Amino acid sequence: GAIVAVPAVAGAPVPRVTIVAPCTKEEVENFISANNRWIDETASNELRKLTPEDQRRVISGGTLVSCRDAIGVMRSRVRQAKEKEAILAGAHLGDQTAPGASQAGLGRLSRPASREEVEAFIAGNKRWMTPEAEDIFKMMNPLDQKRVVAAGTLSGCRDPVAVLQTRAKRAREMEMEFELLTSGKKVESKVQAPSVPVPVFSAEAAHAFINARPQEVKAENSRFAPPPEIDPDNEEEAPETMVGNVKGIGGVVEMLRPKYGCYRGQRLRVIGETPVLLQFEGGKTAPRNHEGSGWKWLVTEQGPGQNAKEVEAEKKKAEEAKRQADMQVALKAREERLAKESIEKARGKESSKDEDKKKEKEKDKEKEKEKEKSKDKKEDKDKDRQKEKEKDKDKEKSKDKEKEKEKDKEKEKSKDKEKDREKDKDREREKDKEKAKDKDRSKDRSRSVKVKKDRSRSRGRDRDREKEKEKEKEKEKEKEKEKEKDREKEREKEKEKEKEKEREKEKEKDREKEKDSSKDKEKEKEKAKKKRKSSSSSSSSSSSRQKKKSKK
Repeated sequence: GAIVAVPAVAGAPVPRVTIVAPCTKEEVENFISANNRWIDETASNELRKLTPEDQRRVISGGTLVSCRDAIGVMRSRVRQAKEKEAILAGAHLGDQTAPGASQAGLGRLSRPASREEVEAFIAGNKRWMTPEAEDIFKMMNPLDQKRVVAAGTLSGCRDPVAVLQTRAKRAREMEMEFELLTSGKKVESKVQAPSVPVPVFSAEAAHAFINARPQEVKAENSRFAPPPEIDPDNEEEAPETMVGNVKGIGGVVEMLRPKYGCYRGQRLRVIGETPVLLQFEGGKTAPRNHEGSGWKWLVTEQGPGQNAKEVEAEKKKAEEAKRQADMQVALKAREERLAKESIEKARGKESSKDEDKKKEKEKDKEKEKEKEKSKDKKEDKDKDRQKEKEKDKDKEKSKDKEKEKEKDKEKEKSKDKEKDREKDKDREREKDKEKAKDKDRSKDRSRSVKVKKDRSRSRGRDRDREKEKEKEKEKEKEKEKEKEKDREKEREKEKEKEKEKEREKEKEKDREKEKDSSKDKEKEKEKAKKKRKSSSSSSSSSSSRQKKKSKK
């Protein structure tokens, strides 16, 4: 835990020292990052400058959700934690010492406020306090004033009167709880209601119950009425001193439950009675048939004389009643003034609403004109950008065409060179063939003399040779045909390559077209979004006007 209690040494009463575990830097940084939405740089620096113990007190208070003044909240957390530690130390002292010591410790915590503290609190909170709140704060007793001052500033407070009253009430409740803890008192058991006989059901009783007229009950007499704010000093003294002598007018009644606009244990004097109700001081009433369950009579055997303590208690009670009456008068005056101000504001609003409507219409027209101008400008810019992009695309396409033409020319040149080489080779081959034929002819001539005799023999050989020659010629022709086929295949391959390039170009063109279409679609979507925003803004303005008319 954040707080560690060190027990005292046996012997003399020594106050318990409450040690606060110091906070690490990692915890501080995690707290700042978790509450970054509500803590600015100044508040985070203020938290870093605090001591590790005070940092632990701030972090143990939880997150700062929707906090307006983070620095003020951190300081109030540190102050409240220190006060609780001091209360724990005082309660420990009260347990070790005499029974009256615990009350002394509580008296030190709830000491009355001085005039300087009251004036300083009012001066420091003038921005948020109204004149009625200042009057009510000054009319409070010093103990309640101290409780309000100890709770901190009223920064960002809308209803200062309610805040002052709730602060005093909460402080009283906390002091009562600490008093019970330190004194070791047990909670009083609830008074058991006497057994009530169960009525017998009948049709006549049901008819009378259903058709009975409702009885009007004042807000003060309602069982759901909140208990009034009380002074704990008077609350402690009243039960000991205020006692009656009779049951009836002039007698004293003690409340057993927080009902009828009273708190539990409050004692009131009866000033009037009817067959159904008892009337008390301060305009409060209670039903007679609730005796024993909601209230009880306090009767003593003493005579009408009273002790000096009783007289002092009655004086204090009278003073407190006057103070409460003054506070009620101030609250009523404040409510009347607020009602008048609201009526005046409503009248002023009716006169100013027409002017506001005219101004709003003019502003809406100006905004629409500005939006149209901005739209036209954006459209012109988009068109210019599209034109520039189209020009760049045309330039790139022209460059690509020129490059392709150059490549085609180079390919044609290489093809012509290959054809020339093949022609030269064919010519050389023909020359070689002619030379071989000339050689063969010369040999035939030289041999013609010898062969004349053997013509018959040589004819068969010549025929064979001619056949072989024809075969060789056929083989050469076949080779030439194969070469031509290979050339045709190469030409077909080149044509296929050219076709593939054309297909790739077409695909690139299709991709560019798709990109352009996607961009056009995005622009159309943006235009539709803008139209929706403009329509939503117009609908919101129309809905706000309808709300204003409905408020009227």
